This record gives sequence, C-alpha cells and structure tokens, in this order.
Amino acid sequence: MKVVIQRVKEAKVEAENKVVGKIEKGFLVFLGITHTDTKEQADYLVKKLCNLRVFTDREGQVILKKYSPIGELSEFATGYAETLAKTTGHIACITDKDTVIAVSGGAKKELLEQDVSEELERLMDDKEKYTSKENSDMSMPITKNDKNEKKKNAQIVYPIISNGDTIGTVILLSKESNTKMNEVEQKVAQSAASFLGSQMEI
Repeated sequence: MKVVIQRVKEAKVEAENKVVGKIEKGFLVFLGITHTDTKEQADYLVKKLCNLRVFTDREGQVILKKYSPIGELSEFATGYAETLAKTTGHIACITDKDTVIAVSGGAKKELLEQDVSEELERLMDDKEKYTSKENSDMSMPITKNDKNEKKKNAQIVYPIISNGDTIGTVILLSKESNTKMNEVEQKVAQSAASFLGSQMEI
C-alpha cells in the first residue's frame, strides 16, 4: 500500500462517467492498494496523513512534515532525557509516536531519529507499560533497525499520555546485560511520562 500526495489547482474523481468527488485548490491523494494489504496498514497510513503539517519554502514549494505533539518540546525533551540518564545511570530515550526524538546516556547514534519498532507502536496503541523480565532471552526492540535479537538489556517503557491519547514514550535501557530494573526506576519513568504528558495539556 502506497500513498502519493500532490498539490492541485483542481481535481475530480469519476466513476461510470459520473463525478463522485471534486475539489478546487488543495491536495490530491493517490492511493495504491494490492490484495495483500491489511486494515492495519490502512489505519497506519490514515494516521500518517491526518498528522501531516503543510509548509511552503521561499520558492513556494510545498513541504510536508509529520506533526508530533511531543516533538514540539524536542529541546525540552532532550534536557529531560539528560536528567533521567544522570539520575538513573541508564540510557534514557524519549519518543513520539513514530521516532526517537531524544537520547542520553549512550547509544545516541543507534537510536536518535530512528523510527520506532512495530512492537513499540503496538505498546503505545494499547497504552501499556513494559518492563523486561530479569534474565529475559530477548529485549523488546526499540527501533525498526534494532537487530540485537539476543540482547538482555533491561528495559522500562511508559507511555506519554496527553488528553487521553498516547503521544510518545519514556524509555530506560540498562547499559549492561542481565540487569534488573527496580521499583524506583519504574517510578522515575512513570513520573517522567506523566510530567511530559501534562506539559502538552497546558
């Protein structure tokens, strides 16, 4: 399933020689679908389209950017991740719904600005927290490029919820394998997620 967006002066759709939809100046969406596409893929593209922001450069060219509520606080999120990393001694990450927007304490090259994994997307959709088990055979991948399938780094993930919707996550990752996250670290991550969510409601 693919989507192409084009700016148009006017556009219309005909079916059986009848106009079933038309616009004047605006945006036309071309949608390509095949028999193997799923409802989940369609829902994902709908969310992407609905969260696009439209800008123009000096030459009048259209620039489409994904809108991220938590991304509006990217500088603040970076500072907050640094504080979390110093407080806990772990790697601290903050994501929006699609991308890792802040990393501190290590692994910045591997994580920063990477697309989040499908597993993390599902966790956000379900508004669930996640804490890896001690001596787990496999940690949940954070990004789509996460290929360390056998790593045993401990993880805590808390959703950032604002006005009832998940807008991102706070993640703590241990720097060493076979490390157990304790209750204090869980409360730190939970408090951070709650605080960031409340900032978006102000």
